[in-house]
Amino acid sequence: MRFTDEEIVHEVERMAAEARGTAFSAGASIYHQLPLCINPARLRDADADRLLEDYRLCQALGVPPAQTLDEVPAMYADAVLVIRHELGHIERELARAKEG
Repeated sequence: MRFTDEEIVHEVERMAAEARGTAFSAGASIYHQLPLCINPARLRDADADRLLEDYRLCQALGVPPAQTLDEVPAMYADAVLVIRHELGHIERELARAKEG
């Protein structure tokens, strides 16, 4: 069975919505459920991969993505907020797993 792009987007949005009001982040919900219905590689995006790589490089080297905040592309700033939000959830999950 093959899903259309619209069906995939609808399913991903449903997975994200299911996470609201739970201990899981939208990213965690999608991460755990997506492989049950499609190959996650189908959603890979070169731009998203580049944003993640840029974020990791800036963090590892301790350098800002631009000289001033005004020079940071809005898409990059939005992506960094999502990445930090999801990493926070992952760190809390790991801490709970160590405790429990």
